Amino acid sequence: MELGKIKVEGVPAIFNEKLVTVLYGNVDKFREVLLKNMKFYRERDSKKMNVKILETLEGYNARRSEEYLKITDEMNRLKSNGIACPKCSFDKKENSLYDTKPDEFMACFPPTKRIQCIVCGFKGHRIA
Repeated sequence: MELGKIKVEGVPAIFNEKLVTVLYGNVDKFREVLLKNMKFYRERDSKKMNVKILETLEGYNARRSEEYLKITDEMNRLKSNGIACPKCSFDKKENSLYDTKPDEFMACFPPTKRIQCIVCGFKGHRIA
């Protein structure tokens, strides 16, 4: 019986070369099957033991960058503050001013926020 040796993720595996060629065709296909089985059993065993599988750095960074983009998009979105525009809404009450950056304050006393009208383009400041 001819035995072959390979390493899959640092784990040595000894196998019957004739049997592997009959069942899998070549050693590379056998290595792929071993790798899939190792991942399956590792995940299954960690679930049984209530062990958390750690996230990879690339996966974590991708997930956090998506979350960060959602948060910053929400923060930078114009939000109506309910104040009528002094230029264009004398009779109309629907033209209100918007805070351009709701999370930003001007460093003065009293603190102010930047505002703008999206209809006429008026820009100014309001007391926060």
